[in-house]
Amino acid sequence: MESNHITTNKLLASTIIAVLALSILSLNVPALSQDEGNGDDEEEENGEETEEEDEEEQEEAEASTEVKVEVDGNELEVEIEVEGGLDGEYEIVVDCENKPEAVEGPVLSGTLIVEDGKGEAKLEAELVTGEYSNCTLTFGEFSQEVAGFTIMAEETAEEEAEEESEVEATIVGTSSLVKVKVEFTSSSTDKESLIQEILAKVRLDEETISNALEIETEEDEELEEKLKVKVEIEDGKAEVEFEYRFVVDSTDRESIVTAIVNKL
Repeated sequence: MESNHITTNKLLASTIIAVLALSILSLNVPALSQDEGNGDDEEEENGEETEEEDEEEQEEAEASTEVKVEVDGNELEVEIEVEGGLDGEYEIVVDCENKPEAVEGPVLSGTLIVEDGKGEAKLEAELVTGEYSNCTLTFGEFSQEVAGFTIMAEETAEEEAEEESEVEATIVGTSSLVKVKVEFTSSSTDKESLIQEILAKVRLDEETISNALEIETEEDEELEEKLKVKVEIEDGKAEVEFEYRFVVDSTDRESIVTAIVNKL
């Protein structure tokens, strides 16, 4: 799977400048002594220095925060490394505005502990099949957008072995009743993902259809088009049975194969 990398969020800043005019009447208000004036100047200078130091510390803390997000197969992996941060325990949350209905709560969550200004965390989560978009990673006051991604269903060797397909044609007079049947196990339980997977499974190529096609002759077979899709979900897996019956106006094998390819 392709790795998806992190993009930084934009910060909006605005400055409001106020001008204050102050008049001092020498007869009624005593003038500030030179020492008092210098004290105010020193306080102002110290305030500016403290503000600059805070900004520098904040920039240094942000610069030392490294975040890495990757999607590997059906797993989401997050690595965070902090140096120069504030000590404490932070909750890490990755969540998406758009995600499969089966996902309840955050897409991924965990904890980052920072001690002596340093902290590391590595999180992994196995995700359900589907599309994820408008995602954000947050911990403490840190927030960063995460590029959208899609989790595709993965088949194990056992699931592949369970997949079966049948292609049959029954000749009735000058026409043929074709039956295409596909059965397989999916690790997805999301409706939209299952639909896409079924469509992909039943789109058999011409060679597969030709090799699997079995033709027989019947006199009383009913020429009627039927479509049946049955899905049973158990233990987080979906058992799918697809059966499609349709009529081809030919009894020639090559014509039947071509008609099946075009129909699917």
